[in-house]
Amino acid sequence: MGQTRYTLSALLNTSFPDPVWAVDDVIPVGLTDLAGRPKIGKSWLALQIAGAVSSGGSVLGRQVQQGRVLFIALEDSPRRLQDRLKAQGISPSAELEFAFEWPRLDVGGIGALAAELAAVRYRLVVIDTLSRALGRLDQNDIGKMSDTIGRLQETALSNNTALLGLDHHRKTGAFDSDPLDDVLGSTGKTAPLDCALGLYRDRAGGFVLKGRGRDMPEVDLALAWDPVSCTWQSNGSAAQFAMAGNRSKILAALRAAVPDALTASDVASETGIDRKNTTTILNDLCDSGAVRKLPKVGRNVPYVLV
Repeated sequence: MGQTRYTLSALLNTSFPDPVWAVDDVIPVGLTDLAGRPKIGKSWLALQIAGAVSSGGSVLGRQVQQGRVLFIALEDSPRRLQDRLKAQGISPSAELEFAFEWPRLDVGGIGALAAELAAVRYRLVVIDTLSRALGRLDQNDIGKMSDTIGRLQETALSNNTALLGLDHHRKTGAFDSDPLDDVLGSTGKTAPLDCALGLYRDRAGGFVLKGRGRDMPEVDLALAWDPVSCTWQSNGSAAQFAMAGNRSKILAALRAAVPDALTASDVASETGIDRKNTTTILNDLCDSGAVRKLPKVGRNVPYVLV
């Protein structure tokens, strides 16, 4: 453990190193919770991240620094993980080790992890899943969760390791999603986290990875599943990806209406995009010169392609 007490002057004048990441702006050193609904693809994503870090590859559009990885697989068999490793094409030379048994976190598991991290310098440790590692502990018990998850987070931080725990969402539908509020269990479980990530289906049937954490930008990535490589591919910012898709829909609706013009209400009805976003995008398209406003007809403004 580093220095634990400072005078005001010393604290203000201390130069601290830049934050360390397993995956830049997504998985920091400390404890990250990656949650989602069952069978949405969390384990595939975690294995993909482990493969990238252990081989020094790229994931989610980011090049990552190579380091050793420990994957604690409590819900998969060696045969199943072998199949998945082959499907993702993870390099046989990657510094990736698997443990298929681990003591429960409250019955020696955290101590065992601390000893492992003291003996081996791991850049990333994955626990799949936190619920299995927590065993019979009541995840709605604020005190027990705060103590156990807090000690787990301290173990990761004190060893300068990124710890990624796979978890579950408690909601059946999460269009108004919040990666912290949606995690199964009490606030005592989420309060110690350095980052909470959530993998969601969006309204259009696509996928998005959202995240909130300490001293880091919010994560908001549009993802697409590649069935050939069995990996998740990033399409960049989810907001920008959705905006680009909506722009295409609006242009297509205006094109189909030629030679007639459409009002914002007409376009919203044709595309299924809400009226407010439709108007915003139409105005942006006018500014870019792709669309032109016509004189008002009563209270409505017609739009046409240029």
